[in-house]
Amino acid sequence: MLASKENVLAALPVDLSATLRFAAGWVVVTSERLLACDPGTTTWRSWPLGEGLALKLHDHGGVGSLELHNPVERLAQWRFTLANHPQALRLVQRFEQQFTLGAGTASAHADEPDFIPCFDHKRRSWHGLGRQSYREAMGTRLEKAGVTPLPHHDLLDLVECDGVRGALLYDRASRRPHVVGAGAVVLATGGFGGLFERTLTTPDVTGTAQAVALMHGARLVNVEFVQIMAGLLSPVPDVIFNERTFRFARVEGFGADDAAALLGSRAAHGPFTASLPDRAVDLAIVAAGETGAQVTYRLPGVLPEFMRTYFDWFGRTYGASPAEGVRITPYAHASNGGVLIDTCASCGVPGLFACGEVTGGMHGADRLGGLSSANGLVFGEIAGRSAAAWAAEHPSGAGLADATVQPLASPLASGVMRDLRHVMSERCLVVRTEKGLAAAAATVSALSEKVERSSAPCDDWRAIASTIRARPALLSAKALVAAMRARVE
Repeated sequence: MLASKENVLAALPVDLSATLRFAAGWVVVTSERLLACDPGTTTWRSWPLGEGLALKLHDHGGVGSLELHNPVERLAQWRFTLANHPQALRLVQRFEQQFTLGAGTASAHADEPDFIPCFDHKRRSWHGLGRQSYREAMGTRLEKAGVTPLPHHDLLDLVECDGVRGALLYDRASRRPHVVGAGAVVLATGGFGGLFERTLTTPDVTGTAQAVALMHGARLVNVEFVQIMAGLLSPVPDVIFNERTFRFARVEGFGADDAAALLGSRAAHGPFTASLPDRAVDLAIVAAGETGAQVTYRLPGVLPEFMRTYFDWFGRTYGASPAEGVRITPYAHASNGGVLIDTCASCGVPGLFACGEVTGGMHGADRLGGLSSANGLVFGEIAGRSAAAWAAEHPSGAGLADATVQPLASPLASGVMRDLRHVMSERCLVVRTEKGLAAAAATVSALSEKVERSSAPCDDWRAIASTIRARPALLSAKALVAAMRARVE
């Protein structure tokens, strides 16, 4: 249906007929034309892009309306549910850009404002903020504030003495535990990514602090909502896939009649979707199995800016080009749920506060792009101030030197964690069924019993710490599976 050099720029599912009955249809903007397949039909109409055409967007009473006009009359009208309103806005934006740049050029212009909200440097001022500059600036500020960083330390447990007054940590450098006392504790340990085999989170995001908080009386909320992103298996693994490239892509195993429109729609969002029609693309990626889905490209002569930035970075970092083709698969990414906090970032346990992705309640089943950063920044300040105020109001004279832990270790702990991540990825990521979740729950229980049965006194703190970490990981997994089973819609 597309010409050889024609590319899909945006696509809108129009899911209501003229009589407001549910039916499937599409409106698509390409580099050359506006295409439409009216709801309930299989025939595509097209209008070459030219002066005088205009798209008008309206919504009323929960129904969106998109109209195509020329200077004389209305040429067409489509209706859709408001769940598709963001895609409608994007389609109108792409359509209008064509008249600024000229038909046939939108796929090739170099300055396209094509950054997704998380990475947009045109509409959001980053003030030169980068990873290295941030580390240096924060290091200086922490030093001036008298804060002593403890890198390479793992949280094993919290210590209570008239409230949470510190933490039991494991120092991986010295392979020894030690207790750090505090007036109050703030958890900022990230989400549940470490519970899955493939994750785009860093290795320190283990998903265990939520269970540690739970064991001390906190509550969890919305933990069933885990964002899933496409990531690379090759040419290098564990690298995020640039979803904007979907509109120039062919995906192995995905040959729907409206493939171009669905891929164009899929390019508008990073996480996998359960509600939009382009979930068919995500399901094709899942169906490819362990080897991943092969993605090949038909790229324009000049890449849009976000794609160009990604491709340049990829080449510098890995010495390869995604343009030569990649294999992709689902990866666990952000967690939209976690420890329940209130407006003061309190976990409901005296002396315990939390912020960032370890928490739940700010987001629901999904979140707006960039709000994970807002969660950390906004509630980070709130948690810090609240913890300091609580500590000042509740001084503690008791020492923590007597805080101890049973020196028990299981030789099976590392194997248990591998098995846990496998079952969580297989049963609790994209495809969830009651049968599969029940099997996951049984496996998690069996793994927990295996750790307890095989634990014995030990003087190797590396083995002891590995065993201690496995217990909250298993509890977090148990909580996720239970929440997923309860979410039946």
